[in-house]
Amino acid sequence: MSVIGPENTNNPNRTHFGANLRFLRRLNALSQKELAERINLSRSKIASYESGVIEPKLKSFLGICSYFETAPRIMLDELISALPAELEKEDGAGDIIIKEKLDNFIKQTNEMTKVFDGYTTFLDLKKNTEEYKNHGDIYASIHDILSILESLISANWKLIQSVYPNQIDQ
Repeated sequence: MSVIGPENTNNPNRTHFGANLRFLRRLNALSQKELAERINLSRSKIASYESGVIEPKLKSFLGICSYFETAPRIMLDELISALPAELEKEDGAGDIIIKEKLDNFIKQTNEMTKVFDGYTTFLDLKKNTEEYKNHGDIYASIHDILSILESLISANWKLIQSVYPNQIDQ
């Protein structure tokens, strides 16, 4: 197990923290920016933690664990997205098929979230450009589509949360 300490990229004992942070953030239908604002960090720190580039300092780590009401040991040692699959009984083929479908649904929701985040960032970068002003109707349509996608993603994460409620609190 890695000891959370000074932020660095030379940590030979990687943890599951970044993947767990991403999973919990998406499970709660939060963008990196929204989470950063709620826990008083920068969006770039959240992105760096999620990608595994750096691990947080102890204070930030404990704040994140507290926000998601998740035990620090679990954030480091266990892959939270895999916990529900491990807890399920796989007595029959039907259970295995349902588990595989739900796992695929989670993966697709993760991919949709990445697409949404990318297009949202793209629109934010374009807002103050001449092109945006000249083609405002097109960008307004893109914004409307992104709003629909955001609602769909949020509904997906709520469904996932309802299937796997609070099994990560220990």
